[in-house]
Amino acid sequence: MNDRKMPQPLVSIIIVNYNGRELLKNCFESLSKITYSNVEIILIDNNSSDDSIAFTKENFPKIIVTKLDDNKGFAEPNNIGARLAKGKYLLFLNNDTIVTENFVTELVDVIEKDEAIGICQSLLLKPDGSVDSSGDFIDKLGVVYNSKTKTDKIREISSARGASMLIHKNIFDKLGGFDEKFFISFEDVDLGWRTWICGYSVVLVPNSVVYH
Repeated sequence: MNDRKMPQPLVSIIIVNYNGRELLKNCFESLSKITYSNVEIILIDNNSSDDSIAFTKENFPKIIVTKLDDNKGFAEPNNIGARLAKGKYLLFLNNDTIVTENFVTELVDVIEKDEAIGICQSLLLKPDGSVDSSGDFIDKLGVVYNSKTKTDKIREISSARGASMLIHKNIFDKLGGFDEKFFISFEDVDLGWRTWICGYSVVLVPNSVVYH
């Protein structure tokens, strides 16, 4: 019997930034403590006028940095990051998050065990511990709403929040990435909808906790 563990798949963590130097400090410091070792971190900067780039290069030199020539919002910069990424999975993460040590491990464990899952979302908590998001749903009128129900169960959701979202890179590429007609909102809702149409599910992983 072979007891050797399978190697961890590479996860590409993609962070879009615009004048968020102070946010990046907390985010990067929390990422430096995660238990999942096989990651690359990609920062796509929307032409910040603060010292975000200099700060990152000086203090976190392993992070891959690309500076754009304009503020291009959320969708397009993340697509640029995805094209640079080498991982089996893409993990889109907001720059104003503080992650917990096992947040990547919990997401990967769930998605690796079920080929029907296309996207996983972390449970997003506010600094006081209250729920910021436990996934998006669509009501009977077709209106998308954000759930703030705290749960300890993995559950299907209509779409995952882009604040901490893991997706198969091949599915993301197949779908053409985020729709760049969306500048800074609802691009994650649209991606979740198209993932379902493509035949994959979207789930919340409550043991993957991220403060947002």
